[in-house]
Amino acid sequence: MELTPRATKNGVRNHVNGTDQGVRTAVSRARQAAEIWAETPLDRRIAAVERAAKRMLADRDQVIALAAAELGKCDVECVFNEALGALDSISNWSKVVRAAVGPNRVPLNPIGFPNKKATIELVPRGVVGIIAPWNYPVSGLYRSILPALLTGNGVVLKPSEYSPRSSAWYAEQLARELPAGLIQVVQGDGSVGAA
Repeated sequence: MELTPRATKNGVRNHVNGTDQGVRTAVSRARQAAEIWAETPLDRRIAAVERAAKRMLADRDQVIALAAAELGKCDVECVFNEALGALDSISNWSKVVRAAVGPNRVPLNPIGFPNKKATIELVPRGVVGIIAPWNYPVSGLYRSILPALLTGNGVVLKPSEYSPRSSAWYAEQLARELPAGLIQVVQGDGSVGAA
């Protein structure tokens, strides 16, 4: 499936064509951006994603219309299931991520390890591939995209072919506040998801 690339706020395309090569291109772009993003302090990552969530709430009429058109949901269902919850999700994931990434001290036996200290500090994986659900194309992504981004990873998103515009809208809203290329969208059917 061929898509016309769209430009983000900073002029970098975040949509690529849905082919094996398109998936490799998306991963490469996200990996380059993730190197910078991983070095960004957690508080700045949280602030960037919060700004995107505030924009999503301000522009919620767009996603309500998209979800209603793609899924046939009534406006009220779209409001509660797709348009609201972004800030709450970010707030909740921020707490989880802040506690998890550390550094967290590891207790050591003072007899076995006299005068030694140990800590665990989690590091980003690099790029996380996410296949969006068709029935909750925005809110279904809160559990996957937000922790991936907050922990310093890049994201390649493959929206469902049944609700491609709703999920892409979410990614575009995030991309406006993130480093160029950090979140990539690859459209297509199951073969693209397999790639």
